[in-house]
Amino acid sequence: WASPADRVLVLSGTIGEVSRGPTTFTAEVRGLADRLNQPRGRVYQRSCDALLGDARCRVDATAPAMRGSGTVATVRSARSLIASGLAAYASRWFEAGRLVWVSGANAGAAVEVRAHTLAGALAILDLWEPMPAPIVAGDAFQVVAGCDKSLASCRDKFANVLNFRGFPDLPGNDYA
Repeated sequence: WASPADRVLVLSGTIGEVSRGPTTFTAEVRGLADRLNQPRGRVYQRSCDALLGDARCRVDATAPAMRGSGTVATVRSARSLIASGLAAYASRWFEAGRLVWVSGANAGAAVEVRAHTLAGALAILDLWEPMPAPIVAGDAFQVVAGCDKSLASCRDKFANVLNFRGFPDLPGNDYA
């Protein structure tokens, strides 16, 4: 370090994912061969490879039928809550959807919904990850409908089968 002219090139590549902790950060160094692992074009798979609401999917994710607003009524755990304001939506409507906090200590944070069930006028939402700050009764959120990327959901839930971006008739490993 004291004599930069005497340097030796040991590794060449790019910085990949960077994660931040409370007092440190970690940076992934990717070698030159990493470019060979990058996907090019589309992948043939049974499930859809579009994101709900993107230009290829064409579902209007901003429509009132696709998103709801709720308020936490009861906190069950760090990843589970009971909410009001979502009684108009069927059970499982928000599974695999995105929940964004609009008030409280987690305002601005987003998380994916693992499960959504109705219990009378209240909705039970289980989240995939615990939130950074404790969830408190009265916290408000918005949640967008979830898509499991199947042809059945595209057809039955969103009436969008013409824009399905998967290959449902592709034979699987059990075909032979």
